[in-house]
Amino acid sequence: SGIVKDKYQEIKKKIIMLKNKCDIIVISGGASAGSKDFVVKIIKKIGVLKFWKVSIKPGRPFGFGVLKGSKPILILPGNPVACFVIFFLFGKTLLNYLQTNTSFKLNYFFVKSNFSMKKKLGREEFLRGKLIIKNGKMYVDKYKKQGAGILNSLVWGNGLIRLRSNETIISKKSILEFYPYDM
Repeated sequence: SGIVKDKYQEIKKKIIMLKNKCDIIVISGGASAGSKDFVVKIIKKIGVLKFWKVSIKPGRPFGFGVLKGSKPILILPGNPVACFVIFFLFGKTLLNYLQTNTSFKLNYFFVKSNFSMKKKLGREEFLRGKLIIKNGKMYVDKYKKQGAGILNSLVWGNGLIRLRSNETIISKKSILEFYPYDM
C-alpha cells in the first residue's frame, strides 16, 4: 500500500488503517535497530510480537506479530535480497497456511557444490545459487558476492543454497540443499 516515511505516527496510522482492510499486513524495512526503525515498537503497542530476529543470513531483522483483532503482520528486512529470501522461506508458508493449505512445504533437493567457502558457526545462510551441468552431473554454483543488497544475485540464480548452522567449511562436491525458485 505504498511507501511510508520513517515517522512513528505515520507508520502507526498506516498499520492501523491496513489492519481494517487486509487479511495480512506485510512490511519491508523500518524494523532493524536504527533510530528511525519504529515498526517493532508500534507492533508491541497495538498487538503482540510473536517472534523477532532469526539467526539467518541474509534476513536477521525478521519478525511476526498479531495485531488486536487477530490480524497477522509479517515484518521483512529492508534490504531487497534479505526481503526476498525471508519471504521465500517464511512468507510463502504463512500465506499458504492462511489459505488453509497447512501441508505446504518448500521443495528442495540435494546437489553437489561447485564452490568452496568458509562460514560462521551458529547461523544458517542462504546463498543465491545456480544449477549447472558439469561432466554430465548436476552441481550448484554460488553468486560471486552474497550481500543483502545485491539484486543481481537473485536474477542470476535459479534458487537458494542452504548452509546449515553447524557447517563452517563447504568444499567442492559437498552435498547441499537447493531450493529452486520455481517449484
